[in-house]
Amino acid sequence: MTGIAAFALGLSAARSIKGQTWAGDNTLFEPTNPVAITAPLICVYAGRGRSELRDKALDFAGDARLRFEVFLPPAFTAGGVTFNNEASQSLVFALIWRQILAALTVQQAPWPNVFREILIRTHALECERDLFEPIKGQKIPVAVYELWGETVADPPLGEAAAGVWTDFVAAMAGDTAELAGLASLFSAQILGEGGALPDWQVAMGALGMTNEETQAIGLGPAVPANTLAATDLADDAAAQEIVTLTIDPLP
Repeated sequence: MTGIAAFALGLSAARSIKGQTWAGDNTLFEPTNPVAITAPLICVYAGRGRSELRDKALDFAGDARLRFEVFLPPAFTAGGVTFNNEASQSLVFALIWRQILAALTVQQAPWPNVFREILIRTHALECERDLFEPIKGQKIPVAVYELWGETVADPPLGEAAAGVWTDFVAAMAGDTAELAGLASLFSAQILGEGGALPDWQVAMGALGMTNEETQAIGLGPAVPANTLAATDLADDAAAQEIVTLTIDPLP
């Protein structure tokens, strides 16, 4: 899964769970820099893997793979309880995952609402436990949850943001200054630098069709009225000429 829908799915998931779990604000969307694990940390990734396409319609590559990596420090305290052994850490992972699910599925706010609009169905959930070694000799417990499903298609080429994409832009605009700046860029690039495309080109791009296939189903650039009239007259004349030449008298 690649493209805008993947980005939107991952970002909306990360922003939905930020501040809603024991990790607090220590929730990152696709981090690229090393991070110190001194408290629970959640990293969210989206857009990796393989998508099934429908003919040549690249915009419909909607197979979703959403990944949550939950890291715990060697000792962690919550609710007056310190968790520092394998059994208690397993419980912490289970409870943090439950907090993630609550934030994504029942929380009422712009970001989780957008997340639920983008993710239209789920197929499977995989979970793995491991030890992560940030530095040699130090190992940190990590639980990895991968959610497999399907998203809405990317926005059509050459059309202004509409539907869920309007909600996505609004959520970005109401968030941090960085995301507000990205909202403007996102809206402009959705439409495209050349502005809105004609409906037939939007359909052509969405369906992955050639010019000939598009014209075969009656779509294409509009033809001026005077051109149509001249063509019709020429066709009529040709048809009459053919009829005159091909009718022979009976013997």
